[in-house]
Amino acid sequence: METLISTSYTPVGDILVIAIMGIFVILIRAAYIKPSKGFRLFKWILAVLTLAAYTDIMYHLALANFDQIPGIVPYALRFLYHQLLFINLELYILYIEQTMQLLPSEQKAFPIIGLLGLIGFGITDILGTILGFGFHITDDFTIASQVNLFLVEYLFFVGIALFMMIRYRDRVYKPIIWAFLLTIAIALVLMYIQGLFNQQSFTTATFVFPALSVLYLLHSNPYDLEMGSLKLDSFESDLQHRIQGKKKFAILSILLHEFEAAGHKYPKEMRDIIRSYVEGYYNGAALFQITGGRMELVVDLDINPDYEEKTKTDS
Repeated sequence: METLISTSYTPVGDILVIAIMGIFVILIRAAYIKPSKGFRLFKWILAVLTLAAYTDIMYHLALANFDQIPGIVPYALRFLYHQLLFINLELYILYIEQTMQLLPSEQKAFPIIGLLGLIGFGITDILGTILGFGFHITDDFTIASQVNLFLVEYLFFVGIALFMMIRYRDRVYKPIIWAFLLTIAIALVLMYIQGLFNQQSFTTATFVFPALSVLYLLHSNPYDLEMGSLKLDSFESDLQHRIQGKKKFAILSILLHEFEAAGHKYPKEMRDIIRSYVEGYYNGAALFQITGGRMELVVDLDINPDYEEKTKTDS
């Protein structure tokens, strides 16, 4: 029987996860990220991770006060915490399915396998507690388990993700695949190291590492630092998103012929004027540089009801 009462836990890892999720929110709100199904999945990943971190803190608080609360509370919080972590991995599988551009005939199989695993392992976990071979708290307040079901389920989901990335590696730029594989390897090593020291404090944090890679490699869309402009692909994606959402918008075109030639750059004074215009004239406007001398300013009419008046004044 494996006794876990001596396992060391401090909330520092989970608090760090919550802080990182807050930074993610700040970055997402400050940056322009092209709307997509993949990005919506990514936001769900962040939300589930945040909830998991809070749940882990509550679970260990319940353990510390086990004699003062209903006995079912630690069991429920632990089960919820583990389910949230594996729901997170299931979302990663869905995200990989989107990223790897699977054909219709190839889709759904891996998420379904993951979902069946999530349900099957969840039922096994509950039965283990009831029958005594899984997680349970003994009469002398010792936490014990004969089977490390968490590790088995963790390897199950990681195995699916690794198989998908290796199987369909030719469909994505290889350095990106290697970055994800190495990120997962670092998470596995950290899990192993904390196990050697009988620690559980950084379990949730290891689930954040792939999210960091996703944001940096797949959703980073840097602004021009001096003008605040974005590139052509962002312009196309932004228009598609607005049209699909039936949003009201207007486009102001700026064409400066003298800057169309390769190598011609805007002088600093002009860059400063453009940046000030974008920041202060229309609320939430987005500027896209299509070519060297052509820019498009997209204005959301719902938050700029005085658009026509401002445009007449400007002209």
